[in-house]
Amino acid sequence: MFPFIKIFFSLAPPPRRNEDNFPILNHLKESYELWHGFLGRLPRATRYTLGAKIDNLFTHAISIALTAKYTRQVEKITKLKQISEYLDYLKYFLTILWEIKGIDNKKFAELASKLDFIGKMIGGLIRYLEQK
Repeated sequence: MFPFIKIFFSLAPPPRRNEDNFPILNHLKESYELWHGFLGRLPRATRYTLGAKIDNLFTHAISIALTAKYTRQVEKITKLKQISEYLDYLKYFLTILWEIKGIDNKKFAELASKLDFIGKMIGGLIRYLEQK
């Protein structure tokens, strides 16, 4: 029926996962994907206020991590500290969301543990880069 569709799909390579040599960025992306799945299930009153705030913090942290991936060592430390600051904001606003019962215990624990792990990775990388 539409032969050009068959040709297009036969020429396009399959999509790849965006794995690279900056694991902080990968873990942030995975955490955001988890959060994005929760966002649509938030109560309407919090989805467009606190949910949107958390979503913006995630995307800002990811954009800074993407920038940090390509910066020199001195600038990378500054960027990593900014990401750490955004993680602190994220943890705080997620805690508020959990306290007002916008997110259940299981989802909160899953996100909080991922963010805590990312924070430990960032702290370790900052210490390593400062010693160099």
